[in-house]
Amino acid sequence: ALIAEFRGDNAKELEYRKKAADLNPDDPQYLFYYASSVRDDEALYRKLSLEVAEKFPTHERGAQALYWLGVRSKDPAEKMAMLERLRRDFPPEKFSWSDSGTMALYEVYAASDPGKARALAESMAAGASERSKKMWSDLLAYDTAIAEAKALVAGGKGADAVARLKDVKAPRIADPLRLDLVRAEALHASGDTAGAYASLVTRLAREPEPRVREAADRYASALGKTPADIDGDIWAKRDETAKPATPFTLYAYRTGKDVSLADYAGKVVLVNFWYPACGPCRGEFPYLQKVVEKFKGRDFHVLAVNGHPEEDPFVLPFMDGNKYDFFPLRATEEMVKAYGVRGYPANFLVDRAGRIVFTPRLHDDKTQALLERQIEELLARAAGGPGSP
Repeated sequence: ALIAEFRGDNAKELEYRKKAADLNPDDPQYLFYYASSVRDDEALYRKLSLEVAEKFPTHERGAQALYWLGVRSKDPAEKMAMLERLRRDFPPEKFSWSDSGTMALYEVYAASDPGKARALAESMAAGASERSKKMWSDLLAYDTAIAEAKALVAGGKGADAVARLKDVKAPRIADPLRLDLVRAEALHASGDTAGAYASLVTRLAREPEPRVREAADRYASALGKTPADIDGDIWAKRDETAKPATPFTLYAYRTGKDVSLADYAGKVVLVNFWYPACGPCRGEFPYLQKVVEKFKGRDFHVLAVNGHPEEDPFVLPFMDGNKYDFFPLRATEEMVKAYGVRGYPANFLVDRAGRIVFTPRLHDDKTQALLERQIEELLARAAGGPGSP
């Protein structure tokens, strides 16, 4: 099944996985992997994944099936329901996937009901396994600091709120967005509107996010800045960190000719390092394909650089079988080293001036949306939009 997947033969892959599940009905891994392979058929994927969870209530694969159902769901209500069921049916102290799912549930709560998120953190900090107790305690301390800072701001004590957040850092599992917004709010309330604005500009330079831009616009207005000024400030930050993309000339699988990065001068290019047997690489390609389709006809291209030339026979069959619109190239050892690739996949988003501005990673709808905003920013500037040189 894996070899069929590498070759882009999805029908044969499904045939093999179903056969394995039918021949081994008491082994959860086969049904789990069969369910995972039918994700394009949402109804069947959901049915089979629930079957894994129901048929194997004491096995890690059962927890894993519910985890991915919840995490991948685009319906907020269903996402919450699946993650809550995961926590209920597969206790986090016994199942690692449930432990991870509880973290995901915390993020769902934090986005809609911070009080519920805090209650979950308190519960987990009190009863979590030793492996995750410190993580939940850190998360609870983080939540407490944010809540106390917001209360101080509401009470007109902006300087105290700034002091309260001085040494606070977001735990690894938490999105730092809430902290960044509250910290800026505290700075503004303390009279340091310029500091609040500058902190959000720094974040926007890395991750253009609508909620952050909305807050930055408010502080900018108080400082008498125009939208063009804001764009200029954001690009000034990006210019500080942008690095020239190392030139390369590589063999192109489709044409049999050499292709250079210089051939794409004046265009926005995503240089993607992957190889056919890389599971995370294959996992991010469907998201990347959606990005390509969104920007079709515009000056955006994906150069998919195979970092394992020994897997050459799989490259074109895999691309064609999945109808991926990427331009596949064969890497050289020197090129991989020049880009500092230590793991796969690795992405480098290059602007029209040939500079690496962003290094995105795709694994869900949220990261796909972020990449699309980053591409839009590069296209807008290069096309003469705000902040253009």
